[in-house]
This record gives sequence, C-alpha cells and structure tokens, in this order.
Amino acid sequence: MEQVHGNLVQTDSIEPFNDFAPPGFLSLDRMLASNFIPPISFLFTRAAFEELGALYEAIPYVGDWDFLIRFLSKYEVFMIPQYLAFYHWRSRAQQSGVLGNTVTGEVDRHHFYRQLLLNQWLRADIASGRFGIGAYANLRAHIEKIVEQTEQRPTPPPAPAAAPPAVAVAAAEDVPNAGPAVPHDPAEAATTAVPDAPDEIPRDAAAEEPAPVATDNGVVEPAPSAANGSTASYRRVRRVLGRLRAWTATLSERKH
Repeated sequence: MEQVHGNLVQTDSIEPFNDFAPPGFLSLDRMLASNFIPPISFLFTRAAFEELGALYEAIPYVGDWDFLIRFLSKYEVFMIPQYLAFYHWRSRAQQSGVLGNTVTGEVDRHHFYRQLLLNQWLRADIASGRFGIGAYANLRAHIEKIVEQTEQRPTPPPAPAAAPPAVAVAAAEDVPNAGPAVPHDPAEAATTAVPDAPDEIPRDAAAEEPAPVATDNGVVEPAPSAANGSTASYRRVRRVLGRLRAWTATLSERKH
C-alpha cells in the first residue's frame, strides 16, 4: 500500500497479494469468477500470444481478463510460489486519476466492461447452441455472489434449551383429604396432575420441520432454514444449476 505526495511515493506497507491462490496449476474455474492475476505477474511465450491473438483492445478495461480466459482455455498456467513482482496498490480514498489504480479509483468502469464481456460471451453460446465459456462465466458470477452473501451473514445465536416442565409434588399429609400421594416420577406426575389435557399438544415452534419446496428442475427439497445460511445458499446454487441444465437441454433440442 502506498501514497503519492507531490513527486514522492510513500510506501505504507508491503504484504502478499492474492496469496489465497495455491502454488501449482491456475484454476480456470476461479478465473471465470473474476480476474485475480495482475498483468505484471503473468509471463507467456510470444508464440502463444500470436496464436491466441492480441489483447481485446476495443475496451479500455478488463481486456487482460479476456486474454487470460482465452489462454487458460488452451494452455496451463503454473503459479510459482515466489514473490517476483511488485503490484503498487493505492486506495481509492487516497489516490485517484492517473496516479491511482483503476481497480479502486475507477471500479465502476471495471464492473461496466466486465458485464459487457459476460453478455458477449453468453450471446456467442446462445448463437452456437452450446454450453461454453459465456454460460459458465455468468453462472460462476452468480455463485460467487451467493458465497459472499453467506460469508457476510452473521451467525445466529444458538436456540435456548427448552426448560423441563415444572411439576409440583405435595405430600399427602400436607393437604387435607388429598387422597393418595402423587407419584415422584415427573412423567407420571404430569399425567396424573393434568388428566384433562388436550389430545393434541402443540409442537415447539423451534422443532417444526420446514415444508418441502419443489425446485424448478423437479427435485423436492426441504425449505432452507434461517439458522443455517450455508445450507440455504447451497440449495440456491442447486436451483441455479437446475435452471441452467434445463436451458442447455432446450438449446440442444433447438440445434437438432
């Protein structure tokens, strides 16, 4: 992290960037979610560049993301577990304009042209009648949003344990004309003390099972529980996948 003061650059901190990516082969699936590789850290041969074609220069942003996806669709990229490049990061609040990072100072433009690419890729898939990069990248973007919402959702506090029913037990000699003593077994005492209890006892609301929900792909699943955000998000992803499979089947029928 750094700041610019006049003609001086002040370094505030140096830390690993995108160290979540494990060493080894780069994931095409993760790259389709978003671009996390700075151009200065990506080395490739001139022969591969000429075979794939130049960067997409018709748009001023995210052209490197388009090139990386085309590259990973044909070649493997190996992540070296060493820090060999410096990525100068300047926050949006501290620096803007030509001296700032576009991913922070002009993040709205990045989102604008990212959506433009997603639309173009999806149109190409629809025109060809196949499931390709466009369909997968758009689906991957929705899954990423669901995962982020789940991680940001606060964990609900655990439900309090249900208190055992209070049973009053009195000795026969304490109450005049009380008759036989009340049994000391709580379950038996409750039955004896309340002989006129209703036949149907309301169930505890916390123990109610969620009603089943029929998804778009015909699979009947339990309704998501509010106390289990990760399970609810997983079921949302399943429903999205079901819609996508139906869409792919429709395209195949039209093509044939």
